[in-house]
Amino acid sequence: VLQLFVLKLLVDRAQAMTLHSGNITSGMSGELAEISMVDLFQLINSSQKTGTVQLILDEGKAAVLFKEGEIVYARYLDLRNRDALFALLNIKSGRFTYTKGVPPEFDTLPPIGGFIGLLMEGLQKIDEEQE
Repeated sequence: VLQLFVLKLLVDRAQAMTLHSGNITSGMSGELAEISMVDLFQLINSSQKTGTVQLILDEGKAAVLFKEGEIVYARYLDLRNRDALFALLNIKSGRFTYTKGVPPEFDTLPPIGGFIGLLMEGLQKIDEEQE
């Protein structure tokens, strides 16, 4: 049991170090307390990755799908795409898992908007709500 605990601790630490170095790989998971949602999404965007971020949050599950770094689909509770993404940007706790690729039915979807523009709009909405 102790060996398994130490092994899990080492794997978690290695994944955290990989995230902080700016790399993300398939099967990587972590806590949103260690990396913000915005930083996670920017990392995927800057690496031009195609993959799926599954999120387990206090309020429920969510998913964000990327195609070559651009967001093509987002789901959170009953929200979809832009609304779901904007709601997710303000969440500070939960767990994420990144896996390479997207389901075939989402493979041909266009981006829901320009990545930087989406982030700026979402962060502006969060600022307006906090005022």
